[in-house]
Amino acid sequence: MWMLWRFRQSHRLRLAEIAWDFGDDNRFFQLATEALLINAGVPAVGRFEMDYQAPGQVLYLVIETLWRAGRHADALMWCRGARDGRYLEPGGRYYSPLLAMVVRKVEATAPAADAEDKR
Repeated sequence: MWMLWRFRQSHRLRLAEIAWDFGDDNRFFQLATEALLINAGVPAVGRFEMDYQAPGQVLYLVIETLWRAGRHADALMWCRGARDGRYLEPGGRYYSPLLAMVVRKVEATAPAADAEDKR
């Protein structure tokens, strides 16, 4: 039983990717949030021994999906969480080049997006 609990976060991330593949954004965000927001609603480094690539991939999908939907403030919040959760450290266990790329893109466009939202 303890083994199932140990890999719960990795399993939820895989299910989140499947939901995203099927275009079920509500289920995708629910599963991603359950897996990644383990401490008071802030993305944190959890236990992802079963699949080291899953956290970076799912964070990338969350941020990219929010950015494309025009939810720039939410995307920026997840970017900050990825930084605070140490997902952007090259050479780190959960580092993802795609995640690093989308974080740079969102952070670079954040001031422009804020100005457009205020118009």
